[in-house]
Amino acid sequence: MNRLNGLLCLVLLVLAGCNRNDVDLIFDQTPNERMSELQREVKQQLVEAKYGWRVLSTTLSKGKYGHYMDFDANGEKDRVRMISDINNITSEILRTSAYRVKLINAPMLSFETYNYIHELADPDPNVIGGEIGNGLKADIEFELKRTTTDSLFFVGRKFRSELIFVRATEAEQQVYLSGKYKDVINEVKSIFVNNQINLFDHKGTTHQMTINSDSRTLGIMHVENGNIKTSYDLFSFTADGIQIGKPIPLGDDYVVKILLENHKLYIVTDKGDKLEIRASQNPLLPLDKLMGTMYTKLFSPFRVKYPGTNAAGDNILYQVHRQIPNPPVAGGASKIDLQLVWDATNKYIYLQGLMYYSATPTMTTYRYSYTFDETTRMFKLSNKVIQSTGFAQVSLMDTFLLNNRFKLEYYYDQGNAYGRIVSEDGKVTMTLMPLADK
Repeated sequence: MNRLNGLLCLVLLVLAGCNRNDVDLIFDQTPNERMSELQREVKQQLVEAKYGWRVLSTTLSKGKYGHYMDFDANGEKDRVRMISDINNITSEILRTSAYRVKLINAPMLSFETYNYIHELADPDPNVIGGEIGNGLKADIEFELKRTTTDSLFFVGRKFRSELIFVRATEAEQQVYLSGKYKDVINEVKSIFVNNQINLFDHKGTTHQMTINSDSRTLGIMHVENGNIKTSYDLFSFTADGIQIGKPIPLGDDYVVKILLENHKLYIVTDKGDKLEIRASQNPLLPLDKLMGTMYTKLFSPFRVKYPGTNAAGDNILYQVHRQIPNPPVAGGASKIDLQLVWDATNKYIYLQGLMYYSATPTMTTYRYSYTFDETTRMFKLSNKVIQSTGFAQVSLMDTFLLNNRFKLEYYYDQGNAYGRIVSEDGKVTMTLMPLADK
């Protein structure tokens, strides 16, 4: 791909404002000729990948997704066939759509007819649960930014989301095209379902890994000299396990993927080491110790009821969600999310209701001081301060927090790790998503 990189650099030089005559004196072709050649080169690279491409796409709302794409396969010109890890249907059924490579300031890959990339961007919340008008904030048109020996790196034109192509191997292609991709994904998930708590050892230290397919997040933590060390990133599924968005630090090494091999899962480091993941009945640390360190907040997304929430808890959480008509009124708010944000350093918890009329929400924010009893593992909140008054109504959650001691516990369902609030008397349980801000 060195030639493609060279052409891309030349085009960028021209677009940067070089005088056309000066450029023509230096190079053998006119700028228009070079632009056309670059367009042909990009398409040629896409088409000539013998076994297709392993593709990683990023959404701004819900993490990363894995795909397989094969361009102009079986002589179908200007068509791409693809498969995706969005769900059980998309990971088994190949979908063919039209595509085009064109030039608008830079080489641009455009998916012209509906496919799994469009599904991530679909503005109808009933399709994939995205936002009205924005979907999961994913793109369908992408500009080429750079290349390496086996990869192409694109960025979306609207949301600037990443789309990364890596040449697939013959073995990977066989998994994608044979319908076994869904089997790989489901086996990985089933191992996490059975394990619940996942541990592995690296250079004499035990690490705990938490995973959640809903948020597509993967976290790793350990205790070092009495201090909690945590890191996390987003992930997608591949033909042989899990691909991590960016390598996760692991001492002097990095975690680059999780490999499924002979019905077991292994951490794979950048040095090629394989570390077996094993099940445990006991976590390294309780969830309450990770709030404000590994996780910054517990999140309740719009109209999502997580398992483990009882009727009393659902009534508290749903006060926020039922403020929006179903379907939403044109010109009104599209959704309301709720979150509890931890500031472990200053011993504050923030209750926030986020009402979206646009990409930027109006926010209701209450701040509470908290104490934590190490013996009972109970939180107690007091000293409420109203920091902002948006349109989101959070009075039921506010009343609960001020009038109840509560504990935090892990709640596992279908291999996903959630955080559950349980009142001292056990009458209220609310399951939320633990998240970390990067």
